[in-house]
Amino acid sequence: MVGECVQLELATCESTNEELKKLASQGVVSRSSVLSKTQTAGRGRQGRTWQSDEGNLFLSFLYEIPSAVGAQEFRATWIPIIVGMGLIKAIRQFSAELGARAFLKWPNDLVFRRPESFAKCGGILCELVSLPDRRVAIIGVGVNVEHSPELGDRETTSLKSELVGATPLPSVAQLRDLLISHSFELLRELEVRGSVFLEKEFFRYSLNQVGENIKWSDKDSTSQGGQVAGLGSFGELIVEQRDSNGNPRLVSLFSVS
Repeated sequence: MVGECVQLELATCESTNEELKKLASQGVVSRSSVLSKTQTAGRGRQGRTWQSDEGNLFLSFLYEIPSAVGAQEFRATWIPIIVGMGLIKAIRQFSAELGARAFLKWPNDLVFRRPESFAKCGGILCELVSLPDRRVAIIGVGVNVEHSPELGDRETTSLKSELVGATPLPSVAQLRDLLISHSFELLRELEVRGSVFLEKEFFRYSLNQVGENIKWSDKDSTSQGGQVAGLGSFGELIVEQRDSNGNPRLVSLFSVS
């Protein structure tokens, strides 16, 4: 197991992230993955339960975090954003028509655009794990391929629902392979070039563009609003707000709900 790249496929498990953590402790390397038909204890960000209907994608893969990129510390906060970009690239490669309507809602949601809103189709949960000899990212990805579980507070969709015409649905194994391939292409670019290129590249995949007004809730559940100004060097969303006198100020967001 030590030094091996493992692709594990399961009928069911509690959580693909937890299964991959076990493999990581046994020495598996980058690109190792766990794919499961169902999960009994899947999780999303902020402790949310992830519904796991068979026919959807439940995947975790491993990335060994480098200690530095040149003289700059490697910024692991970019990992879920990069994987989201890799997921959009995978969908666009599979179907240009489907990909034209698929976007990344910062920082980690796969969504499909609607005339006045969007529908969620997937999400990413990245967990950093420190092992005796290295630090790794356990990257969990869930995508609604065939089914779209109902969420009380937002619209959901699936790749099957979004497909138009006779384009066949991708298998979860095909989606896994494309996602890991595109994600690692972008991760290698981050290692070589640092985060500067990503600060602009991100907006090729983003639901919200620079200059667009957005709303969010802060940690006290207070509604906030502002105008997207860009991404920061750690992948944070930079938003411009105005005070009561109309003076602009920049706010850095590391998480929104």
